[in-house]
Amino acid sequence: MTNKTEQIAIDVVIKYEKKEGRNPKIVSGQKGKHWDMESGNRLIEVKGLGARRSFDFSLEVSLFELPESVKNKYYIYVVYNIGEETKLKILSPDRIFENLERYEKAWIPPAKVKQLGEDFDISKL
Repeated sequence: MTNKTEQIAIDVVIKYEKKEGRNPKIVSGQKGKHWDMESGNRLIEVKGLGARRSFDFSLEVSLFELPESVKNKYYIYVVYNIGEETKLKILSPDRIFENLERYEKAWIPPAKVKQLGEDFDISKL
């Protein structure tokens, strides 16, 4: 079950993907899927962060063991500042896996997330 913040994040990503002409489908919880959504050629992990939440998160170590053909399609959509002026930041595959050290979970510090991702205007969604 998703909480309110997660549901808002998913809704924002679905609207964004549809606006971009893709057909998003929720796949979280399906066996072998290490992402929340598939849309076009994108495998999307959705991270929802409330307005007062720290701008950081971790990745499962299993992501680093995925074949390159999967990693090359893996995106992280960070929907943040939820509850105030909601924003969307997209981390592309080439930026996610570069220079991240591998731990049991790969924590991405706030400064790194902000540096790696590109902000997108969601005001017209």
